[in-house]
Amino acid sequence: MDAKENCVRKLPILKEHEYRQKKCINYFSIHTFTREDRMAIIDWIHASTVFFRFDEHVFFYAVAYFDLVLSWEHTQPMGVERLQCLAACCVWTAVSEFSGPDALNLNDIHDWTDKDPYCTKRNIRSMYHFVNQRFKFRTFIVTPYDFLTCFHTILDINNTHNVTWMSLYLLELSQYNYRLCLVNFAPSLIAAAALFASLRIMKLIDTWIPDLSLLTEYAGDDPDLVHVTDILYWLFIQASSTDGYKSVHRKYSLMRRRCVAQIKV
Repeated sequence: MDAKENCVRKLPILKEHEYRQKKCINYFSIHTFTREDRMAIIDWIHASTVFFRFDEHVFFYAVAYFDLVLSWEHTQPMGVERLQCLAACCVWTAVSEFSGPDALNLNDIHDWTDKDPYCTKRNIRSMYHFVNQRFKFRTFIVTPYDFLTCFHTILDINNTHNVTWMSLYLLELSQYNYRLCLVNFAPSLIAAAALFASLRIMKLIDTWIPDLSLLTEYAGDDPDLVHVTDILYWLFIQASSTDGYKSVHRKYSLMRRRCVAQIKV
């Protein structure tokens, strides 16, 4: 079975998983940190995954774990001082999911977060256990990245093509935005909007086409799709002038990613 056929068979399975998986809530009324604090910690997660050259899956999984843990009814109100420890443990859990339990350990996490006074070995160990307890040690989830990689494969978009990098850039930007992560837009919808927005930014198409409906199962006049596409456009424009997106903007300003963050619209 080739990669394209495998993705065609995989998409309905991903759809079923996304329908069944737990949802996040808009948790800012429960905890004592702000939307700006969340944005800063997402950028920290992103910068960490880039620095250690973790697979892109790790970033999306870590963000999903972070939001799901904070949405859990058994999570006590949390302040900004605990966020880096939580984020580091979410990255640790995500790396363990993809690379095995020995890929990172307590000493790695402690060394990595040693400038944070809250991140003692005791607190890290406790937080890591709490994160995994949240998922009952079954940490497989579906993210927008899973859908986008399938879309790319089915469309035969080359890994070095500008559309590949642009849609990945928009998808990574989407994780910074609390509305996209905490208002429960489906991962497949966010991925479809990232693909469509990238095609428009690259001036390859102006309007939704039937082929995209066949691929994504969304219609071009779907209000949620239009809304998410508009948010992604706004994020693309804001990212170049907003410090909060500095890690992802820097990553996609590199030549090996075709400098897509520098494209003007």
